Amino acid sequence: MAVYRKWNKTGGCWDFYIDYVFNGRRIREKAGPNKTVAQKILKKRIVEIAEGRFLGKVKEARIPLAEMIALYIENHAKPNKRSWRDDEIILNKLMGHFGNCFLDEITPLKIEGYKAVRRTEVSGARVNRELSVLKTMYSRAVVWGKAKENPVRAVPFFKENNMRTRFLEAGDIASLVSCSCEWLRPIVICAIHSGMRLGEILNLAWDDVDFKNGLIFVRDSKNKGARVIPMSLPLMRILRAVVKQPDSPYVFVSGKGKKESRFGRIRTQFEKALKLSGIRDFRFHDLRHTFASQLVMRGIDLSTIGELLGHKSGFRMTQRYAHLSPEHKARAVRVLDSLGGLGNVEITSQKDTLMPPGAKSASDGSGKDLENPLEIRGFSSFGQVAERLNAPVCKTGGPCPTEVRILSWPPPFSLLK
Repeated sequence: MAVYRKWNKTGGCWDFYIDYVFNGRRIREKAGPNKTVAQKILKKRIVEIAEGRFLGKVKEARIPLAEMIALYIENHAKPNKRSWRDDEIILNKLMGHFGNCFLDEITPLKIEGYKAVRRTEVSGARVNRELSVLKTMYSRAVVWGKAKENPVRAVPFFKENNMRTRFLEAGDIASLVSCSCEWLRPIVICAIHSGMRLGEILNLAWDDVDFKNGLIFVRDSKNKGARVIPMSLPLMRILRAVVKQPDSPYVFVSGKGKKESRFGRIRTQFEKALKLSGIRDFRFHDLRHTFASQLVMRGIDLSTIGELLGHKSGFRMTQRYAHLSPEHKARAVRVLDSLGGLGNVEITSQKDTLMPPGAKSASDGSGKDLENPLEIRGFSSFGQVAERLNAPVCKTGGPCPTEVRILSWPPPFSLLK
């Protein structure tokens, strides 16, 4: 425990500080320009500590935002996240908005202001990703004793719909591939024919490609699980044509012999290919949707597609592609065709409803009951709307035909009037 002085550049004078220990923690406290006052304050602190009255109500050190970002990147992001460079970029952008302030100066109100400004520049989903990184950093700061609370917890995120299903038709696929430069073309084809994410493609090593059995092994995916993807013939041919680099285990390497980075020339050249092909509102990740969508429209079941994509969230993520193939629903219902007939079905009017067997006989429109109720075979649901063929004949009072046409449910609105 001691009293010492330190030159105050702003005030142009000496300031005295006291130095003591409380609960194993060294505390330095500014006492002012008078040495005698500083000595008295130090004695007071010693008495308070001895009598158990000192609560340690000393102004804690404030952590600058830049210092916390560095701590977070080195001690959490790098060891735990493969996308730590994304976090670094996002946090540097946030510091550009807030300035190199202290952590306790960033309030929920200031974060709301950032949300409003940033939303005019990017999508709500992108703003949410940036706030999520800030929220994680503050959570680490609280755990590490660098902050008392997490202000991002009080800020609601934007509602977003991440069920985007933008995909390319066959003609656009051919155009995009032809407009891609020579080294980008195999990467684009690999995405279209495998459904792999860009990160998975760039991490693909030659040891993961089995040409003999036509398989690709994705060993380290986003969901931290491995999966096997069969290769199509175009994909197998394009991968065989890729030149191996003796000093690199990876399939796709840059001109310098290093693994391709999605932050480098890939983004630039892909955007250039989109512009040349006239394709708008499209991202590289949408090639993954293209893979899934093309399989759905060719009759592949959603369960298989989910396995190929490596979806770990159950059927929900794969369900986004269901609307692309209404035929598979029709095929599912047609399995009931062989279930058997309904027995006797009676006709009540020009636009009749099929009735269950044993129902009261209906009129044919002329006031007379039908003597021979109509039997419709191969149909199993009551309440379906039926329309008699050659309906104008019935309107003129002539004989009504005994054939009906089954309409799908629900019927057109015109038939319900």
